[in-house]
Amino acid sequence: MPARSNKPATPFKKRFRTRPTTFFCTGNTLNCWKRPVIRRERWRNGGGFANYCRIIRSQGKTGEAEEYFARAIRIRPEFVEAIDESGQALAKQGKWEQSIARYVQALGLQPNDATIHLHLADVLAAHGRRAEALANLREAIRLRPGFWEARYLLGVELALQEKIEEARGQFAEVIRLQPDFAPGHLNLGVALAKQGRMEDAFVQFRETLRLDPQNKLARQHIETIQSLKSRTR
Repeated sequence: MPARSNKPATPFKKRFRTRPTTFFCTGNTLNCWKRPVIRRERWRNGGGFANYCRIIRSQGKTGEAEEYFARAIRIRPEFVEAIDESGQALAKQGKWEQSIARYVQALGLQPNDATIHLHLADVLAAHGRRAEALANLREAIRLRPGFWEARYLLGVELALQEKIEEARGQFAEVIRLQPDFAPGHLNLGVALAKQGRMEDAFVQFRETLRLDPQNKLARQHIETIQSLKSRTR
């Protein structure tokens, strides 16, 4: 039987925590068990910090995640993915100006990234800067014509500005690209109803309910149209 070492065993948690260049860990041994080994160079180039903060962000620790994204960016200032995700973390905390600055920084490094234009547009719209939001959404679609998420948000922004015909066109393209997306059908129905095209709107509301049977707005619109029909008979 081998001789037992007199050296005290290092507790599992402490052993993980004192080797940040080798393992990911949130302090929970079981959570660490199946995590991949992270090579030292990935921490040096910021990748380790970025991956770690995705883990803690998924646990709802948005503020802490942003701190780690910031560390990743300091290590690697051209790390576009971390800059973009830092913008998302800041937006979730309501730090609009800082979030916008992050997205602008990311676009300075990668101007043809349609997803970053979408993220920036979303924050600009929430911050009331709608003209800039529209410009970024149009650019996202120019860069990626099949980007239905950008088309959907563009349709919403246009509808809020009462540009109903253009909004209708965007919603129609959304459901062509993503036919099972219930909000696209719902908003197309609303745009059609605003144009007085009740029969076409009714079709879209029915399709919304087929895809999302619990959608109360679609049901209300259907009842309204049916009520209007009964009055005109």
